Amino acid sequence: MLTPCPDVSAYPLDDELVLYEPRSGEAYLLNPTGARVWALCDGSRGTGAIARELAGAFGLRGEQVVADVTDIIVALQQARLLTSAEVEDGESGDPSPRAAASDPVVPGVARW
Repeated sequence: MLTPCPDVSAYPLDDELVLYEPRSGEAYLLNPTGARVWALCDGSRGTGAIARELAGAFGLRGEQVVADVTDIIVALQQARLLTSAEVEDGESGDPSPRAAASDPVVPGVARW
């Protein structure tokens, strides 16, 4: 299950979202898609459930949504904004390690 790290602050900015990570002093700007993924990281869903919910809401192909959501979640975890935990039903909050730490562009997340 995916949840925001407790010390991260979130500030709405029109239809985007600014996240501030106090340990590093860095802020991140999430576009509307990234903000929607962030909102769904409420501790009750893993990567797959978030991707399925977004695919259903927007009528998109599941495999592309899974790839995009995975990239966003990996970027949020690497920035220490999001944490995950294993759950009993076998779905992990951890996405597959698709995105490398050196990926300069991740849809939905920009360092500000």
